[in-house]
Amino acid sequence: MSAGAANRRGDARPLRIGLFGQFGIGNLGNEGSLEALLRFVRAQAPDADLVCICSDPSFVEGAHGVAAVPIRAPKSAGALMRLADRVLLGMPSRFSNLAHAVTHASRLDVLFVPGTGVFDDFGATSFGQPYDMWRWCRAARIGGARLAFVSVGAGPISRWLSRVLMKSAAATAGYRSYRDIPSKAFANSIHMGVPQDPVFPDLVFSLPVPERPRHDDKALTVALGVMAYYGWSGDGPAIYERYIAALSAYAVWLLNSGRRIKLVIGKDKDADAVADLLKRLEAAVPQLLSQVDPFEPAANLHDVMAQMAACDIAVATRFHNVVCALNVGTPVISLGYAEKNQALLEQMGLGAYGQDVEGFDLELLKAHTEQVIADRDRLAAAIRLKAADYAVQLAQQERILAEEFLGTAPQ
Repeated sequence: MSAGAANRRGDARPLRIGLFGQFGIGNLGNEGSLEALLRFVRAQAPDADLVCICSDPSFVEGAHGVAAVPIRAPKSAGALMRLADRVLLGMPSRFSNLAHAVTHASRLDVLFVPGTGVFDDFGATSFGQPYDMWRWCRAARIGGARLAFVSVGAGPISRWLSRVLMKSAAATAGYRSYRDIPSKAFANSIHMGVPQDPVFPDLVFSLPVPERPRHDDKALTVALGVMAYYGWSGDGPAIYERYIAALSAYAVWLLNSGRRIKLVIGKDKDADAVADLLKRLEAAVPQLLSQVDPFEPAANLHDVMAQMAACDIAVATRFHNVVCALNVGTPVISLGYAEKNQALLEQMGLGAYGQDVEGFDLELLKAHTEQVIADRDRLAAAIRLKAADYAVQLAQQERILAEEFLGTAPQ
């Protein structure tokens, strides 16, 4: 019997709900997706027993106030286990990880996978994140839990084994929704799920939005979202160097044009890229550094949204920097690294203002900047309407999840 059905028949035992994902790795977008679904579950099922299956349980417990267990079993410190892993190609550890997943998943009624790009293998071997997800989804299914992928991203998946594992994980779910049309199109192209799987916006659009401060007395301010970007494949250091050099040239142009800059990040390691950018600006235009706002590392997406709300326009690379700008009504230009960036711009009426991050045209970026600045009031009004519509769509999805997985009437 499903958890929802058990709840409706008067079972006194609280629901046991797990949330799975790469949380606690310093990626603010991932944390925002977790927070959004936690807010929903806590509102709809306040008595539920919650556990997050994640990369860093201590971080998640402190940041979100939810019990957490690691995705993988703690590694044995014994020399014999290390030797067995070397001789048997890691199989003992894989068996230990499987037993760990089965033990914890067997206690669950529902397993949610909230947001993030779960169906891609960027930066992961097949026995990394793809195998982790397959293992937990299968363990949850064996234990009788119901599984839902909620507003997730999909594609690309470059390795054949990763594709097999992810398709198998998706097949265990009773519900799958994608955060954009390209994600669903990719899933359909590899027969992952069914064509009827819905599309709902990114979960971050359901988070509370800060008020926009008044800054009429300041020079026009551009939020510059900086990413430690090393590419999807190939020569990572060279790709990073080209990206920082081009972004620095753009920043110099902004400063010489009399604009202010606020540097924004979306992941812990992006702070290193900010430091590299500032070094270049200090060498190129030391007399204009007063036009660069003091860098404030963001602890979460609420910080990012507040920073975006304090600016007139944004230029960003990381996807959830783009999301945060749009959620607060700040027109944004994307230097994107995946289809999701451009798809979101298209939906927001900003499709003309996107480029690929690798080798973007600096002169075109300057032209786009001038166009967006000139039209920012109209663009901001349209963006706010669309973001409000996204919140309504996400509320519709929450009603589905409440009824089908929590057995409750939507609040």
